[in-house]
Amino acid sequence: MRGETVLSVTIKRNYSTAVHARTRTLQLLNAPVLEDLSIDVYRDLSNKHLAIHSQLMLYATVQNFFGDYVESCGTSKKYVALPIAWKPIYGWISPDFTDFAISGIMISIMFVVGMFLTALALVSDYQESGVERLFTMGINTLELITCHIIVEMGIVLLQTTLNTILVFVVLKMTIKGSVLLTAVLLMLTGLCGVCLGLCISCITTSYFAITLIAVGIYISVLMTNGILWPIEGIHWLFKPFSSLFPLTKPTESLRNILHKNWSFMKQEVYMGFLSISTWVVIFILCTIILAKCRRN
Repeated sequence: MRGETVLSVTIKRNYSTAVHARTRTLQLLNAPVLEDLSIDVYRDLSNKHLAIHSQLMLYATVQNFFGDYVESCGTSKKYVALPIAWKPIYGWISPDFTDFAISGIMISIMFVVGMFLTALALVSDYQESGVERLFTMGINTLELITCHIIVEMGIVLLQTTLNTILVFVVLKMTIKGSVLLTAVLLMLTGLCGVCLGLCISCITTSYFAITLIAVGIYISVLMTNGILWPIEGIHWLFKPFSSLFPLTKPTESLRNILHKNWSFMKQEVYMGFLSISTWVVIFILCTIILAKCRRN
């Protein structure tokens, strides 16, 4: 193949005659006819996803070909069909990776952007001595954190609106559930990112260090919260801890809302809201403690 093609399909010279013989006398086929019926496929297996996709598409194409041929001979397609009827409860017969990944992508964008902007904003105040002047005027740590959260939540609200319009109106991604639940979950995720940004800004005042921390967190989130593959496909060493990460449950919750039209009362949905709310509280407490220690 020399890297120029994905697969090569070899069809025998007497393939059409063998197909005709198979539709007429299935039980009387000899070895040469069976050999002519086979289709040899040589694949490039270095790209597993492309190889599996081409395999499934070729199966479906051959199945449809045999069904149409048998039907043209006046026989029902069921005689050559597999004795399995695939009927989806949720989703589609042919799954779309974009629809699968969009929930995790939306969650991660809200989280990372909120974290990065908040950390940079507070670090700018520290470097310009704005925080010290506020403390001199009598502003305490809790008031400072509350003001930053209120200001950043305005940006999170705008980001949620633009994110929702772009994904579901412009790109026309699938949404079968509640838009309100989707927006609330995205805003909670953005709030969690804001609180983590405040926590990071209490640790370091270097823009370079904040960038490294943000990139490291984003890559960790990308690999562990079910964006690129289901949680069941994660390495067995990380699987017990993946559910404890901030964005794992919210991603599953949003996917259930978008694709299954589940309400808030479903455990798989409200666990995402509970998980992200718990991390918000944890990050706020850590921020208050670190800010007081830094002030002292």
